[in-house]
Amino acid sequence: MKKTNNFIGTIRLFSHGILDINSVKNGSAWAFLIIRDGMEYIVSEKTYDYSEVNINIKALINALENLKEKNWNREKIIVYLTNYELMNMIITLNNIELHKLMISIKNYKKNIIFQLKLLLIFFTDISFYYNNVPNKKIDSVLRNTIRIS
Repeated sequence: MKKTNNFIGTIRLFSHGILDINSVKNGSAWAFLIIRDGMEYIVSEKTYDYSEVNINIKALINALENLKEKNWNREKIIVYLTNYELMNMIITLNNIELHKLMISIKNYKKNIIFQLKLLLIFFTDISFYYNNVPNKKIDSVLRNTIRIS
């Protein structure tokens, strides 16, 4: 039997960011977990952004860019978000046509919402679900990441 590289499953993506409001020194962190064909890919990064929504958007953008780099953007993807505001933004972004966004091309790299909208165009079968309880593995990785000095 010949082995093929065709993947017929669903990619699950968990994206989350945390903000440490108790300590300015620790800042914040974001992480994402991609589960595909039984394999897990997890990435986290410490950041110094003090907006919970921005941190969660950064986590999602980095996750989607990772999927795109792996050429997995045409596969069925289910994204689980822990931030309700981000979920509402995505619903709104899916209903807005790109040419109707009033932002100059020069400023699009500075605007993370515009970056997210541009990135979403590359995905053919992606759905988003809100879950206010973060994935336990991501939560653990985030807490370790935020402690790194």
